Amino acid sequence: MRTLMVADELAPVEARLAELSAEVRSVAEGLRAEQALRQQLAELAAELSLIAGPAFAALGDRLQEAEAKGWFAFARRSGAIADRVVTSFTSDEAYADPPSMVALLRRLHDRDVRRGLARTLEVLRAVGADGSTTTEGR
Repeated sequence: MRTLMVADELAPVEARLAELSAEVRSVAEGLRAEQALRQQLAELAAELSLIAGPAFAALGDRLQEAEAKGWFAFARRSGAIADRVVTSFTSDEAYADPPSMVALLRRLHDRDVRRGLARTLEVLRAVGADGSTTTEGR
């Protein structure tokens, strides 16, 4: 009888041990899967660094060349000029009738107008150049 009581008392303990054993196996499987994933990620990172390293170096070289040529300074100034032009017009002025030839010639007396026209002509000359012409008339 005592043996039967002990067996009845041990049954819940054995059931709990079986549950814990199953949980430990599940955690161990999860850890193995995580380790495999970490290994794959490490390999991917190594491959990406082989590709990205030279790409970023080349990008850095191109950006340095553009800076040396003045691309970024030109873009900053062009943006500032475009902002001044856009904000200087009201919506009515933007769609007004074009000025007469005499009015345009009068505007040439303004130093800023002449400077702007000269810069615009330089841009147009550069756009129209085929690469074989040299800079003249400066």
